[in-house]
Amino acid sequence: MSKPTIISKIQKQKRHAQRYNIYIDDEYAFSVHEDVIVSHRLLKGREIDVDEMKGILKAEESKKAELSGLRYLGYRPRTTQEMNQYLLQKGYEQELIEALIDQWKKQGYLDDEKFAMQWVTERLRTKRKGPYVLQEELRQKGIATIYIERALAQIEEETQRTSCLALAEKKWRTLAQEKDERKRKQKLILYLQRRGYTYDIIQSILPNVIES
Repeated sequence: MSKPTIISKIQKQKRHAQRYNIYIDDEYAFSVHEDVIVSHRLLKGREIDVDEMKGILKAEESKKAELSGLRYLGYRPRTTQEMNQYLLQKGYEQELIEALIDQWKKQGYLDDEKFAMQWVTERLRTKRKGPYVLQEELRQKGIATIYIERALAQIEEETQRTSCLALAEKKWRTLAQEKDERKRKQKLILYLQRRGYTYDIIQSILPNVIES
């Protein structure tokens, strides 16, 4: 059985208000977040053994990963895959990451279906990306097929046409130097296809572009 040791001092860090240095038997041992101090009831004079210390350090590692993940979420919404990859790159264990991801899903911080819905709406509006491109973008972010399909299904055909038309009119003007009308039209079609629009949508807006 391991011999208990005594917390001789708990010192607040100067540069990090929520972190504390823990001294055991008058020697610096480790630092922890204040939440870990509270959850493990760390007080000066309290005895802790080796096994309990391992639990404290594990809780501290979890807290670091949690704060790192929350900062990552603070910039913009993330997918489950993005979060998993980010924390792996930070050096955290997969088991710990999965536990945090489950926690964030329950709290609503991670929601792949909601992410897909917002991504499609925003990218169509600001970048005028078509369904095929949006589908591939979401697939690369690890979104499940069912969520991708639901997100794309919310786009009305008229909304697609409006977006495609605006994109086509702008591109048509930049192709004005092409004197061959057939080649100019073909270049426009290929451009719109690369932007993710279906052939049917493209054909439906072409007359409005070419005749304008």
